Amino acid sequence: GTQSRRVLDDPSYAENFGLIQQAQQAITYYGFATCIEPADACPASDATNDGRTPTANLNFRIALTQAINKQQFIDLTFGGTGQIANSFVMPGLLGYQGDDFAGPYPFDPAAATAAMDAALAEMGVADTDADGAVTAADLGTITLGYNSNAGHLPRVVNLAEQWRTNLGFNEEQFQLIGSDFA
Repeated sequence: GTQSRRVLDDPSYAENFGLIQQAQQAITYYGFATCIEPADACPASDATNDGRTPTANLNFRIALTQAINKQQFIDLTFGGTGQIANSFVMPGLLGYQGDDFAGPYPFDPAAATAAMDAALAEMGVADTDADGAVTAADLGTITLGYNSNAGHLPRVVNLAEQWRTNLGFNEEQFQLIGSDFA
């Protein structure tokens, strides 16, 4: 986690406590509540023309994915320990697709912006803030639910900040709701 970099950078831990760094077969995954069917069970959205949550739109999900600098995410929220996983099958496991597998949606802010523009048009989002353009800021409040028992808050905050920076969401747009999923 966030303290691992401090521990790893202090040679006294290895000398005095026999600290050994080993690879862990684990993955951090954040999913999107697509809420496609049944539509009446999904959270309503006043911002979209069909009233569905924006995450029901494929281009919206692609934009969110491509707007995340995964290496920066690891560096800032995991103390630089770990590697980008582009699939659920990690190196060392049967079925790993190799280091050349870049995943379908790598970090690409320009492509993320294009996907967001396409999503906003597909969803029929209007210029609600009267700034003369339809942007992610016109979507209103976006709720981010997360497991509050597993140290996810700094990671969720990092995701929201990258989406603000790379996709134009505004500062007050994200509502973070932690839940005890234990």
